[in-house]
Amino acid sequence: MDEILRLANKYRGKGVLVDTNILLLCIVGLHQQSAIARHKRLREDYSIDDFQVLHRFLHGFRTIATTPHILAECSNWLSQIGDPLRSRIVKSFASQIPGYAEHDRPASKVAIDREFPRYGVTDTAIAQTEPGSLLVLTDDFGLLQLLVSRGVDVVNFNHLRDFRP
Repeated sequence: MDEILRLANKYRGKGVLVDTNILLLCIVGLHQQSAIARHKRLREDYSIDDFQVLHRFLHGFRTIATTPHILAECSNWLSQIGDPLRSRIVKSFASQIPGYAEHDRPASKVAIDREFPRYGVTDTAIAQTEPGSLLVLTDDFGLLQLLVSRGVDVVNFNHLRDFRP
């Protein structure tokens, strides 16, 4: 816990880049917390308590960062809940997008990274984060290991769950 607090304090003014699953949890939870249990991709692994911990954690950062690749994946995954709720969440998502700092990593530059064949476009783009520029929040252990190997500070969302109310 001390390490998480140290990293959070270090990056409060710089920002946090939120990986896809965690951003999806945030998008759905900000619209309607009860929808987390109804979303196909979220209901198995996440709860309202997880959203509340995430919301408290993110609230302390000046900037919430993402990439176009993360946004595209989230947009696609929003279809995994039925209408009319899906339509309302997509509208809410659209209103949230301007609040994110978008770090553009062109796919042409991502694709030449040596890790691209293993990690794909979204995770490789995240792994190209400049060390010291942003804290990364993920629950993907493989991505976490890649980030650590590249000197990028990262928090495993699963460790934040110890802060549940």
